[in-house]
Amino acid sequence: MKTALIDCTESEDAELFIVEGQSAAGALRQVRDRRFQAILPMQGKIPNAVRTSTERLLQHLQIADLLQSMHPERIVAFNTDLIRYKKIHLLCDPDMDGMHSGLLLMLFFYQHLRGVIEGGQLYLVRAPLFGLYRNSECVALAYSDKQLALLQGQLELPADVRRFKGVASLDAALLGNCISPDSRARQRLSVAGCRDMCKQLLPG
Repeated sequence: MKTALIDCTESEDAELFIVEGQSAAGALRQVRDRRFQAILPMQGKIPNAVRTSTERLLQHLQIADLLQSMHPERIVAFNTDLIRYKKIHLLCDPDMDGMHSGLLLMLFFYQHLRGVIEGGQLYLVRAPLFGLYRNSECVALAYSDKQLALLQGQLELPADVRRFKGVASLDAALLGNCISPDSRARQRLSVAGCRDMCKQLLPG
């Protein structure tokens, strides 16, 4: 199976960004540091890892692609000791649909690749949902409706609000801001944190 992975050129400090679809991957490819930043586009949502058998999960194209991309010998395996990347970032669209896709991925790691979480290698990277612009210049970013309202109340001068349609709709500067180690808004995921965030997808 040929993977959709857009790989990096160096293995030391390599990190993987898992994104939604080819459009997001293509946009991210233009701004990444190809030396250590790899990109894997996921086409469509993966199954619920708790409610789907291991056999069916392994047969799912996107999951097989993910596992193959992370394994040094490019095989499909649930072996967390051989993960090729020191950091794995989930970068989904900031809308409800994208958040659901991110939760399904998080649940998959929680259920089958928990060693990645326990090793502190799994991160949730936030893409902005809104940009506040003044004279065509972005003066602030908001990652939720609540944060947007807060920022609008804090700004001394009014600003135009632009709602982004997803990762693929961000310009090069904002995309670079999303993935740069110096500026990205990210959260290292813990086992307890994943369990709490995925609670709605768990049985019972």
